[in-house]
Amino acid sequence: EWKNLKVRKFQSETDFHFYKWVSDPYNGIMQYNSAIQMNVLWQHFIDENPDFGPYGKLKISQVKFYDWLKAYAVFSTGEESTEGRNKHGKYIIFNKNGTTAIENLV
Repeated sequence: EWKNLKVRKFQSETDFHFYKWVSDPYNGIMQYNSAIQMNVLWQHFIDENPDFGPYGKLKISQVKFYDWLKAYAVFSTGEESTEGRNKHGKYIIFNKNGTTAIENLV
């Protein structure tokens, strides 16, 4: 039951579609302990969920999406993420010992 409560709180903080996207074990993009470009994650999410794109009915800004990623870090690992910037833009690191972020949800 506690796991369900945790999932429901996360979904209310973000969105059901975002939860489905990050919990998909086949998306292969969410990884621990390596820098992932946030704009790449945003574009991947938009490609799979066009309603959240710039012209969609559920349009989401990159800033809001980045907040969702930070919330996901706490949800999946219990730890804050590390963010930074490099020549390619902003990146995020999900801090945890493990190989893929989704293993914590299954």
